Amino acid sequence: MDNLRRLDHAVLSVETLTVARARLEALGFRVANDARHPFGTENACVYFADQTYLEPLAVADDMAMQHSVTEGNNFTRLFGQYRHSTETEGFAAIALKSSDADGDHGYFQETGISAGGMLAFSRPLKRPDGTETVASFKLAFSAKPAEERFYVFTCQRINVSALADEALLAHENGVVGTKGIILLSKEASDRNYLGAIFGAAVEDEYGLAFVMNGSKLHVMEEEGLRDYVGAACATKAEGLTGIAVVFGVRDVRKTAELFEARGIAYEKRADRLVVAAEAGQGAIFVFEEEAA
Repeated sequence: MDNLRRLDHAVLSVETLTVARARLEALGFRVANDARHPFGTENACVYFADQTYLEPLAVADDMAMQHSVTEGNNFTRLFGQYRHSTETEGFAAIALKSSDADGDHGYFQETGISAGGMLAFSRPLKRPDGTETVASFKLAFSAKPAEERFYVFTCQRINVSALADEALLAHENGVVGTKGIILLSKEASDRNYLGAIFGAAVEDEYGLAFVMNGSKLHVMEEEGLRDYVGAACATKAEGLTGIAVVFGVRDVRKTAELFEARGIAYEKRADRLVVAAEAGQGAIFVFEEEAA
C-alpha cells in the first residue's frame, strides 16, 4: 500500500462552474480556467502553495457522463450517486496523493473497502511555461462498505510536474493551504473505515483526528461540530458526511477585512472565521491563521 495520508484535494459538487467561480472569487480565491474531463464532468480548481487544492466539480455533459458509468467508470458513478443522494451541491470526496494507485487498489480490495475498479485517463495540460503536454492519471477508489455517499480515492499523476503556475497560488484572502478537512460521523463503523486508510486516530476537544501529513482529517459528531463552526453547523447529514474545509491563511484579520469589504457573511469562532456554505461553495469554509 502506498502512503495514503497525503491530502491531494477536496472534491466539491457544484451545480454550475459559473456560480462556483463567482462565489469563490467573491471569497478572495483565484480560480483556474475551466477544464473538462473526457467523461462528461468539468472543474474549475483552486490551487494552493502547499500543493493541495479544491476541485469544484460539475456535470458538463450528462449523456457522456451516463455513458461512462455504463462502461464502468467509477469516478462518474460515485460522483453521480453523490449528487443523487444530496441537493446536488456538497462535499463529495477526499482525494489523496499516490505514487502507486495499483497498490492502493489492491489494499482497498484486501481490506474490503474498495469502491470498484480503477480509472486511468489522460487529457491535455498546459504547463506553467505555456507549453502543452498530455497529463495522465490513475485513480483507486474506496468507500465504507454498503455506503458510498461519501468516498475517498487516491490519485497518481503521470507526466505532471506542477499543478499550477505561481499566479494561481496568490489568493486575495491570504489562503496558503489546506489545514484540515471536517467530516460528520455518528457511527463507530465510520471510524473503522477511515482508520483502515489513515491509521490510528488521535482525540482532541472536538472529536477524533487523523493525520494527513501537514493537515488533519477531523471526524466530529454534531456537538463537536457545533462547537467548532457555530451556527454554520446546521445540516441534514446522514451517515459519513463531508462538512467543511479548513484553510490556513497568512493573517486572519486581513481575511476578515476582505470579507467585510465584500459583504461576505462570517462568524468568528475563537481564532477562526467560519463561512457557511452558499451556492457554488459546496462546503462550510473555515479560515485559520497559519503559525509563523
